[in-house]
Amino acid sequence: MPTEEEHVKKVMDESKVDTVILGATDGSVKVYKDGELVRQGGIEVGAAYSGGEHVFCMLDEEDEWECDKFEDGIAGEAEPVDG
Repeated sequence: MPTEEEHVKKVMDESKVDTVILGATDGSVKVYKDGELVRQGGIEVGAAYSGGEHVFCMLDEEDEWECDKFEDGIAGEAEPVDG
């Protein structure tokens, strides 16, 4: 399994976005902007960065990343991303 930073770089390269939000099962999030960790905390931290184009990723039961790309921050417009 790649490191968190390797995963973020791969997602950014494949999705052509500069913001990746990683969610954890405990409700915490980490926000990466241009490959750098810029914020971490509760769900409100992720919400502050979710208004524009971004990818949101969360680990599934098998510890594999499940990612969706949001073009304009609207959940209904999400597209699955290989991650």
